[in-house]
Amino acid sequence: MTCQPRVSVVIETVTTRAEGALSTLAQDLGRTLAGLKRQTYPWALIQPIVILDHSIDAAEADDLRHLNPDITFVIAPRANNYFAAKNAGVAASTGEIVAMLDGDCEPSVDWLEVMVGVFRDDGVDVVGGCTRYPGGSWIARAFSVSSFAGATAKPDGEATAFNLNNVGFRRDVAVSFPFDERVMRHGGCYVQYAHLRAAGKRIVYCSTMLMSHGIGDVGNFAFIEKHFQRGLDAIGIHFQDHGAVLRGTPIIRRFGLLGLIALSTRRTLNDWRAIVAQRRQMGFGWISIPILAAMAVMLRSIELAGSFTAYLKRREIAHPAPLPREHLR
Repeated sequence: MTCQPRVSVVIETVTTRAEGALSTLAQDLGRTLAGLKRQTYPWALIQPIVILDHSIDAAEADDLRHLNPDITFVIAPRANNYFAAKNAGVAASTGEIVAMLDGDCEPSVDWLEVMVGVFRDDGVDVVGGCTRYPGGSWIARAFSVSSFAGATAKPDGEATAFNLNNVGFRRDVAVSFPFDERVMRHGGCYVQYAHLRAAGKRIVYCSTMLMSHGIGDVGNFAFIEKHFQRGLDAIGIHFQDHGAVLRGTPIIRRFGLLGLIALSTRRTLNDWRAIVAQRRQMGFGWISIPILAAMAVMLRSIELAGSFTAYLKRREIAHPAPLPREHLR
């Protein structure tokens, strides 16, 4: 990639409305769009795409269009479906790179410039960045560990995961590997990561590709609902994983509830490793480690309760059809 490419930026509005709507859509998206318009990357090479969810009032949508005539607006094909919105954005994109940005997030001013710089290596298919909750409070930093610290770099620079609020794809990759719209919400990032890895795509992590995530999904005890829902959604993901691309799928299918406990234990241990490895980056001293470790146990326990609930009700859930063949390429 020798010249500056056109970048399509997909902004969904499901999270915007679900996680603490302020008043109008224009106000709720204000922080996100302002961050995008402050980019050091040339605005003429940016195609902003906003996916309007069905729950949005028509008058609010019209106001947003009037205030932002330089933005491409697309109506979501399915109501309140985060991954359908992402797919609609990819379909409407015209750039060589498709960047994903959630409606409750704010990118750093050089977000796209840094992303494009990584894509200059022709072997890179996907670039994941560093997402954190805003502010320097202990709580914001602590919840950043549980929500986003799983995405980091291996010694060779390959990503261990990515967050869909802060990731860029070569457009041909995004088109060839659509997001699985059967995933309810949580876990879809890792599902996509696993399928891309299985297909041999190179996914790298860039710690300087920064994103500030709205605090609404964990503030005022919202973290309880978030992590319980994570556990609920995880079971649906494993039931749909007919190709057993996810490591945990064979364990759950063979050992059932015992497998869930084993996976939860492994994830807690991974959290502890992330806490120790990233404590300096997160701004924690050694004295905070025991508290963060206990917090990780609490949050994984909430997720485990959600998984138990979903697993015990599994006979009430119709098993979906296998993934289409293009998902498994």
